[in-house]
Amino acid sequence: MYVSDFINDRVVRVAVDSGGRQTVPTTGLSQPTGLALGTGGDLYVADSGNNRVVKARGLEPPVRSDLLCVMAALLPVAFRIDE
Repeated sequence: MYVSDFINDRVVRVAVDSGGRQTVPTTGLSQPTGLALGTGGDLYVADSGNNRVVKARGLEPPVRSDLLCVMAALLPVAFRIDE
């Protein structure tokens, strides 16, 4: 499960089975407010504080659409990726 952590400026992967947490490797996030999954399995992050979308590639294990959970703390934002 992936969570956009608006307050701590990061995206966190939470293991569904164990609850273990790991920060997704991205740099310079500011107030991430949403997540989306691209057709190639890449994770896209709405970086609202920097007015951009960040693409996280090569995540291990790969992102699966059935495990993607979007949570935004204060400002829910939705966007669509056309690849």
